[in-house]
Amino acid sequence: MGRDSNPRYLAVHTLSRRAQSTALAPILETDPDFGTSNQSFQPKSIMLFLRANQVSPSPLPLPLPRSRPRVPIALQFKKTIMPNETLRHATLVFERTCAAAVPRVFAALADPVERAGWGTPSENAVLVYDQADFRVGGHDIFRCGSKQNPEYRGVTTYYDIVPNQRIISSETIEVGGAKLLISLSTTVLEPANTGTKLSVTVQAVSLVGDDMIEGTETGYNASLDNLVEAMR
Repeated sequence: MGRDSNPRYLAVHTLSRRAQSTALAPILETDPDFGTSNQSFQPKSIMLFLRANQVSPSPLPLPLPRSRPRVPIALQFKKTIMPNETLRHATLVFERTCAAAVPRVFAALADPVERAGWGTPSENAVLVYDQADFRVGGHDIFRCGSKQNPEYRGVTTYYDIVPNQRIISSETIEVGGAKLLISLSTTVLEPANTGTKLSVTVQAVSLVGDDMIEGTETGYNASLDNLVEAMR
């Protein structure tokens, strides 16, 4: 708030200026000691007159209180949304050997229909792809969870794909709009005799404690075991 819009400043100064103008008006017009025009009415003479007539000059403006800086809403609720106490980091490494050759295993990783089959970790769970775009810069959008209520939503983003060699992607898992897990996955395929050695490294951060890390490890183990069975 500026000085001219401060109510306290305006009230004090308006009253003081009115008192001064009322007292000085007749003198400005007629008194020969002070002159008959504003040009000859000197500041020193004004102060002498005010003292003689017990009119107080305007006080100095009161200092304005400093307003507190506005805190962004996102920061105000940061601890509520994602308290640091619940963050958990983990690097998980999985290795499997598939009987099928590298091109066949890579095709099973790339095809969303096959992925939905071997990627379901148990008979009571389901993996549904609402969108699949297996290319660099592409996104997969999927739902997973129990067959009755696949409430978890996932988004996979592909950053690097070298056919028959590697896939690098990130994945976010959320429920009800709240993020639970963010991970970076590197999948490497190498020939192993007539089959394929598959290595998957997952660097994950859980926003809700240890359970999501444990669930990720359990889910990957079960899904990769399914893949090995599917490649026989």
